[in-house]
Amino acid sequence: MTLVQKMTMQTIMNTSFLSSLTCFSGPILKFGLDTRGIEISTAGHIYRWMLILSRNRIKELQLRTYTHESYNIPSCFFSCDDLEYVHLRDCILTTLHLPGLSKGFKQLHTLHLECFSLEGNHFGDLVGSCPNLEKLTLYWLISSGNINIHSTKLKILSVHGLFNHLNLHTPNLTSAHIKRKRVTGDAWEAKCNFNFSQFIASISDVENILLHGPLFECAEHDFLILKLPKLFNRLTEISLDLDLGNLKEANLAVCLFQHAPNLQLINLRLTSKKPMVPTAHFWESADRHVCLFQNLHVVCMINFTGSRAELGLLKFILEEHQC
Repeated sequence: MTLVQKMTMQTIMNTSFLSSLTCFSGPILKFGLDTRGIEISTAGHIYRWMLILSRNRIKELQLRTYTHESYNIPSCFFSCDDLEYVHLRDCILTTLHLPGLSKGFKQLHTLHLECFSLEGNHFGDLVGSCPNLEKLTLYWLISSGNINIHSTKLKILSVHGLFNHLNLHTPNLTSAHIKRKRVTGDAWEAKCNFNFSQFIASISDVENILLHGPLFECAEHDFLILKLPKLFNRLTEISLDLDLGNLKEANLAVCLFQHAPNLQLINLRLTSKKPMVPTAHFWESADRHVCLFQNLHVVCMINFTGSRAELGLLKFILEEHQC
Protein backbone atom coordinates (compact mmCIF):
# COMPACT_ATOMS: atom_id res chain seq x y z
CA MET A 1 0.00 0.00 0.00
CA THR A 2 1.11 3.56 -0.69
CA LEU A 3 0.68 6.03 2.14
CA VAL A 4 -1.01 9.12 0.70
CA GLN A 5 -2.32 11.92 2.88
CA LYS A 6 -3.06 15.58 2.17
CA MET A 7 -2.07 17.66 5.17
CA THR A 8 -0.86 21.14 6.04
CA MET A 9 2.84 21.63 6.75
CA GLN A 10 2.04 22.28 10.42
CA THR A 11 0.40 18.85 10.65
CA ILE A 12 3.36 17.18 8.98
CA MET A 13 5.80 18.70 11.45
CA ASN A 14 3.94 17.92 14.63
CA THR A 15 4.19 14.71 16.59
CA SER A 16 0.80 13.39 15.49
CA PHE A 17 2.11 12.81 11.99
CA LEU A 18 5.09 10.91 13.36
CA SER A 19 2.69 8.85 15.46
CA SER A 20 0.58 8.07 12.41
CA LEU A 21 3.67 6.80 10.61
CA THR A 22 4.59 4.66 13.60
CA CYS A 23 1.12 3.19 13.93
CA PHE A 24 0.54 2.63 10.25
CA SER A 25 -0.05 -1.07 9.64
CA GLY A 26 1.47 -2.67 6.59
CA PRO A 27 4.28 -1.59 4.32
CA ILE A 28 4.79 2.03 3.29
CA LEU A 29 5.83 1.62 -0.33
CA LYS A 30 5.98 5.28 -1.36
CA PHE A 31 6.78 8.41 0.63
CA GLY A 32 7.13 11.92 -0.76
CA LEU A 33 7.56 15.37 0.77
CA ASP A 34 8.09 18.65 -1.08
CA THR A 35 8.79 21.79 0.98
CA ARG A 36 10.38 23.89 -1.78
CA GLY A 37 9.29 27.51 -1.50
CA ILE A 38 8.16 27.05 2.09
CA GLU A 39 10.36 28.38 4.86
CA ILE A 40 9.94 25.60 7.36
CA SER A 41 12.45 23.38 9.13
CA THR A 42 12.46 19.70 8.20
CA ALA A 43 16.03 18.55 8.90
CA GLY A 44 15.32 17.63 12.52
CA HIS A 45 12.46 15.34 11.49
CA ILE A 46 14.11 13.54 8.60
CA TYR A 47 16.10 11.09 10.73
CA ARG A 48 12.95 9.93 12.56
CA TRP A 49 10.97 9.60 9.34
CA MET A 50 13.78 7.70 7.66
CA LEU A 51 14.12 5.34 10.60
CA ILE A 52 10.43 4.43 10.41
CA LEU A 53 10.44 4.13 6.62
CA SER A 54 13.49 1.85 6.71
CA ARG A 55 11.41 -0.65 8.69
CA ASN A 56 8.43 -0.54 6.30
CA ARG A 57 9.82 -1.84 2.99
CA ILE A 58 9.87 1.58 1.34
CA LYS A 59 10.28 1.38 -2.45
CA GLU A 60 10.04 5.01 -3.58
CA LEU A 61 11.41 7.91 -1.53
CA GLN A 62 11.26 11.59 -2.48
CA LEU A 63 12.38 14.33 -0.08
CA ARG A 64 12.55 17.71 -1.80
CA THR A 65 13.35 19.99 1.10
CA TYR A 66 13.96 23.71 1.50
CA THR A 67 17.06 24.84 -0.42
CA HIS A 68 18.75 26.72 2.46
CA GLU A 69 18.66 23.86 4.95
CA SER A 70 20.89 20.83 4.34
CA TYR A 71 20.87 17.62 6.31
CA ASN A 72 23.18 14.64 6.58
CA ILE A 73 21.73 11.51 5.02
CA PRO A 74 21.05 9.32 8.09
CA SER A 75 22.69 5.91 8.29
CA CYS A 76 19.28 4.18 8.47
CA PHE A 77 18.74 5.22 4.84
CA PHE A 78 21.19 2.50 3.83
CA SER A 79 18.96 -0.09 5.49
CA CYS A 80 16.14 0.55 2.99
CA ASP A 81 16.96 -2.58 1.02
CA ASP A 82 13.83 -2.50 -1.17
CA LEU A 83 14.35 0.98 -2.62
CA GLU A 84 13.71 1.28 -6.36
CA TYR A 85 13.52 5.06 -6.80
CA VAL A 86 15.23 7.79 -4.73
CA HIS A 87 15.07 11.58 -5.10
CA LEU A 88 16.78 13.57 -2.33
CA ARG A 89 17.35 17.33 -2.21
CA ASP A 90 19.55 19.56 -0.04
CA CYS A 91 21.43 16.69 1.54
CA ILE A 92 25.02 15.96 2.52
CA LEU A 93 26.54 12.59 1.71
CA THR A 94 29.70 11.80 3.63
CA THR A 95 31.11 8.79 1.82
CA LEU A 96 33.89 8.25 4.36
CA HIS A 97 31.22 7.30 6.87
CA LEU A 98 29.19 5.00 4.65
CA PRO A 99 28.08 1.85 6.44
CA GLY A 100 28.88 -1.58 5.04
CA LEU A 101 27.28 -1.88 1.62
CA SER A 102 27.63 -5.63 1.14
CA LYS A 103 23.84 -5.94 0.77
CA GLY A 104 23.45 -2.73 -1.21
CA PHE A 105 20.39 -1.49 -3.06
CA LYS A 106 19.70 -4.47 -5.30
CA GLN A 107 16.41 -3.06 -6.68
CA LEU A 108 17.36 0.61 -7.14
CA HIS A 109 17.03 1.73 -10.76
CA THR A 110 16.89 5.55 -10.35
CA LEU A 111 18.97 7.77 -8.05
CA HIS A 112 18.46 11.55 -8.18
CA LEU A 113 20.49 13.74 -5.80
CA GLU A 114 19.86 17.48 -6.09
CA CYS A 115 21.57 20.46 -4.43
CA PHE A 116 23.84 18.21 -2.44
CA SER A 117 27.38 18.11 -1.13
CA LEU A 118 29.60 15.09 -1.53
CA GLU A 119 32.36 14.63 1.03
CA GLY A 120 35.05 12.05 0.33
CA ASN A 121 36.10 10.07 -2.75
CA HIS A 122 34.03 6.92 -2.18
CA PHE A 123 30.86 7.77 -4.06
CA GLY A 124 31.71 4.92 -6.41
CA ASP A 125 31.13 2.49 -3.54
CA LEU A 126 27.54 3.67 -3.26
CA VAL A 127 26.96 3.35 -7.02
CA GLY A 128 28.65 -0.03 -6.98
CA SER A 129 26.13 -1.27 -4.41
CA CYS A 130 23.31 -0.67 -6.92
CA PRO A 131 23.79 -3.39 -9.56
CA ASN A 132 20.54 -2.50 -11.38
CA LEU A 133 21.00 1.28 -11.45
CA GLU A 134 19.96 2.65 -14.86
CA LYS A 135 19.55 6.39 -14.27
CA LEU A 136 21.81 8.59 -12.14
CA THR A 137 21.33 12.35 -11.75
CA LEU A 138 23.68 14.54 -9.69
CA TYR A 139 22.27 18.05 -9.94
CA TRP A 140 23.96 21.06 -8.35
CA LEU A 141 26.65 18.81 -6.96
CA ILE A 142 29.44 20.28 -4.83
CA SER A 143 32.48 18.04 -4.47
CA SER A 144 36.20 18.76 -4.19
CA GLY A 145 37.06 15.15 -4.99
CA ASN A 146 36.91 12.87 -8.01
CA ILE A 147 33.62 11.25 -8.99
CA ASN A 148 34.13 7.57 -9.81
CA ILE A 149 31.21 5.76 -11.41
CA HIS A 150 31.49 2.08 -12.28
CA SER A 151 28.18 0.60 -13.35
CA THR A 152 27.48 -2.03 -15.97
CA LYS A 153 23.75 -1.25 -16.33
CA LEU A 154 23.77 2.55 -16.14
CA LYS A 155 22.12 4.04 -19.24
CA ILE A 156 21.47 7.70 -18.41
CA LEU A 157 23.92 9.96 -16.54
CA SER A 158 23.49 13.66 -15.69
CA VAL A 159 26.13 15.51 -13.66
CA HIS A 160 25.75 19.24 -13.03
CA GLY A 161 27.88 21.20 -10.60
CA LEU A 162 31.37 21.59 -9.17
CA PHE A 163 33.72 18.62 -9.27
CA ASN A 164 37.34 17.78 -10.05
CA HIS A 165 37.30 14.81 -12.39
CA LEU A 166 34.69 12.36 -13.63
CA ASN A 167 35.94 8.81 -14.05
CA LEU A 168 33.48 6.53 -15.85
CA HIS A 169 33.34 2.81 -16.49
CA THR A 170 29.81 2.50 -17.89
CA PRO A 171 29.80 0.20 -20.95
CA ASN A 172 26.02 0.47 -21.52
CA LEU A 173 25.71 4.25 -21.16
CA THR A 174 23.53 5.81 -23.88
CA SER A 175 23.16 9.40 -22.64
CA ALA A 176 25.72 11.61 -20.86
CA HIS A 177 24.81 15.18 -19.86
CA ILE A 178 27.73 16.89 -18.14
CA LYS A 179 27.71 20.51 -17.02
CA ARG A 180 30.63 21.75 -14.98
CA LYS A 181 30.11 25.07 -13.26
CA ARG A 182 32.70 27.81 -13.35
CA VAL A 183 33.95 29.53 -10.19
CA THR A 184 35.90 32.59 -11.28
CA GLY A 185 38.98 33.36 -9.22
CA ASP A 186 38.34 30.58 -6.72
CA ALA A 187 41.30 28.60 -5.37
CA TRP A 188 39.27 25.40 -5.68
CA GLU A 189 38.92 26.01 -9.42
CA ALA A 190 42.65 26.55 -9.80
CA LYS A 191 43.49 23.04 -8.57
CA CYS A 192 41.04 21.29 -10.89
CA ASN A 193 42.60 18.25 -12.60
CA PHE A 194 39.78 17.33 -14.99
CA ASN A 195 41.25 14.99 -17.63
CA PHE A 196 39.23 15.74 -20.75
CA SER A 197 40.94 13.15 -22.97
CA GLN A 198 40.32 10.33 -20.51
CA PHE A 199 36.74 11.42 -19.98
CA ILE A 200 35.83 11.75 -23.67
CA ALA A 201 37.27 8.31 -24.39
CA SER A 202 35.05 6.82 -21.68
CA ILE A 203 31.82 7.98 -23.38
CA SER A 204 32.62 6.98 -26.96
CA ASP A 205 29.67 4.56 -27.15
CA VAL A 206 26.90 6.95 -26.11
CA GLU A 207 24.06 8.14 -28.35
CA ASN A 208 23.49 11.55 -26.76
CA ILE A 209 26.17 13.91 -25.37
CA LEU A 210 25.78 17.28 -23.66
CA LEU A 211 28.98 19.07 -22.63
CA HIS A 212 28.37 22.46 -21.02
CA GLY A 213 30.60 24.69 -18.93
CA PRO A 214 34.40 25.09 -19.13
CA LEU A 215 35.09 21.46 -20.09
CA PHE A 216 36.92 22.25 -23.33
CA GLU A 217 39.28 24.51 -21.40
CA CYS A 218 40.52 21.41 -19.54
CA ALA A 219 41.55 19.63 -22.75
CA GLU A 220 45.26 19.17 -23.33
CA HIS A 221 46.81 20.63 -26.49
CA ASP A 222 48.07 17.13 -27.36
CA PHE A 223 44.45 16.09 -27.72
CA LEU A 224 44.27 18.07 -30.96
CA ILE A 225 47.20 16.14 -32.41
CA LEU A 226 46.42 12.65 -31.16
CA LYS A 227 42.73 12.94 -32.07
CA LEU A 228 40.25 10.50 -30.62
CA PRO A 229 41.03 6.81 -30.11
CA LYS A 230 37.92 5.62 -31.94
CA LEU A 231 34.75 6.72 -33.66
CA PHE A 232 31.54 7.79 -31.95
CA ASN A 233 29.56 5.53 -34.24
CA ARG A 234 26.44 5.55 -32.04
CA LEU A 235 26.36 9.29 -31.40
CA THR A 236 23.29 10.96 -32.95
CA GLU A 237 22.86 14.10 -30.79
CA ILE A 238 25.46 16.47 -29.38
CA SER A 239 25.09 19.71 -27.41
CA LEU A 240 28.13 21.91 -26.73
CA ASP A 241 29.09 25.19 -25.13
CA LEU A 242 31.42 26.59 -27.79
CA ASP A 243 33.50 29.76 -28.09
CA LEU A 244 34.24 30.15 -31.80
CA GLY A 245 36.75 32.85 -30.95
CA ASN A 246 38.90 30.24 -29.22
CA LEU A 247 41.03 28.21 -31.62
CA LYS A 248 41.39 25.26 -29.24
CA GLU A 249 37.63 24.96 -28.73
CA ALA A 250 37.00 25.25 -32.47
CA ASN A 251 39.53 22.47 -33.11
CA LEU A 252 37.94 20.26 -30.48
CA ALA A 253 34.52 20.75 -32.06
CA VAL A 254 35.87 19.74 -35.48
CA CYS A 255 37.55 16.71 -33.93
CA LEU A 256 34.30 15.57 -32.34
CA PHE A 257 32.27 16.17 -35.50
CA GLN A 258 34.75 14.23 -37.65
CA HIS A 259 34.53 11.23 -35.34
CA ALA A 260 30.72 11.13 -35.25
CA PRO A 261 29.56 10.04 -38.72
CA ASN A 262 25.94 9.45 -37.67
CA LEU A 263 25.14 12.83 -36.12
CA GLN A 264 21.54 13.89 -36.63
CA LEU A 265 21.31 16.90 -34.29
CA ILE A 266 23.90 19.53 -33.31
CA ASN A 267 22.99 22.05 -30.61
CA LEU A 268 25.54 24.79 -29.98
CA ARG A 269 25.29 27.35 -27.19
CA LEU A 270 27.69 29.99 -28.44
CA THR A 271 29.78 31.89 -25.92
CA SER A 272 32.05 34.85 -26.45
CA LYS A 273 35.19 35.34 -24.43
CA LYS A 274 38.44 37.10 -25.26
CA PRO A 275 39.67 35.61 -28.57
CA MET A 276 42.94 33.66 -28.34
CA VAL A 277 43.47 33.40 -32.10
CA PRO A 278 41.38 34.93 -34.91
CA THR A 279 39.16 32.18 -36.34
CA ALA A 280 37.35 33.99 -39.15
CA HIS A 281 38.97 31.73 -41.77
CA PHE A 282 39.40 28.67 -39.54
CA TRP A 283 36.49 26.72 -41.04
CA GLU A 284 37.78 27.29 -44.58
CA SER A 285 41.05 25.56 -43.71
CA ALA A 286 39.55 22.80 -41.54
CA ASP A 287 40.16 19.20 -42.60
CA ARG A 288 37.42 18.00 -44.90
CA HIS A 289 35.81 14.58 -44.75
CA VAL A 290 33.63 13.08 -47.46
CA CYS A 291 29.97 13.63 -46.53
CA LEU A 292 30.83 14.48 -42.93
CA PHE A 293 27.26 15.48 -42.03
CA GLN A 294 25.33 13.20 -44.36
CA ASN A 295 22.89 12.16 -41.60
CA LEU A 296 22.47 15.61 -40.06
CA HIS A 297 18.88 16.89 -39.81
CA VAL A 298 18.94 19.75 -37.27
CA VAL A 299 21.45 22.45 -36.33
CA CYS A 300 20.57 24.84 -33.50
CA MET A 301 22.73 27.82 -32.54
CA ILE A 302 21.88 29.78 -29.40
CA ASN A 303 23.26 33.34 -29.03
CA PHE A 304 23.97 33.54 -32.77
CA THR A 305 25.24 37.01 -33.76
CA GLY A 306 26.23 36.52 -37.39
CA SER A 307 29.97 36.92 -36.81
CA ARG A 308 32.40 35.78 -39.50
CA ALA A 309 33.41 32.79 -37.38
CA GLU A 310 29.77 31.73 -36.92
CA LEU A 311 29.00 32.15 -40.62
CA GLY A 312 32.13 30.17 -41.42
CA LEU A 313 30.90 27.29 -39.27
CA LEU A 314 27.49 27.34 -40.98
CA LYS A 315 29.14 27.28 -44.39
CA PHE A 316 31.36 24.40 -43.30
CA ILE A 317 28.36 22.36 -42.15
CA LEU A 318 26.32 23.08 -45.28
CA GLU A 319 29.15 22.27 -47.68
CA GLU A 320 29.94 19.00 -45.89
CA HIS A 321 26.26 18.06 -45.75
CA GLN A 322 25.70 18.72 -49.47
CA CYS A 323 28.79 16.96 -50.74
